[in-house]
Amino acid sequence: DSTAFYVDFNYEKYGALKIKSSITDTNLVVELFDNNDIIRKTKMKDSLFLNWLTPGNYNFRLFVDENENTFWDSGNLLKGIKSEKIIVYPQTIKIKPNWDVEIIIEE
Repeated sequence: DSTAFYVDFNYEKYGALKIKSSITDTNLVVELFDNNDIIRKTKMKDSLFLNWLTPGNYNFRLFVDENENTFWDSGNLLKGIKSEKIIVYPQTIKIKPNWDVEIIIEE
């Protein structure tokens, strides 16, 4: 038995997202999602370029991953542990074919 995959390498059918941040923390994690599905999750320093994105509407959030487990932790009230800082980008990001979109995140 075999499995076949079709991969379209025509870059003009995809879009890209450039993210710039003024946040000085070093353990930043970016999540790009549509509806409730995470499309991309990656670490970031001061900027990030995500390419090969299927055209559509996306949402974006960024959090400071203090314990470096790549997941947002809500903290623990009983143990006095604060939740990790999270920033949710307030607007929907529209990715179009053969377009680059740039957003800037500030503290």
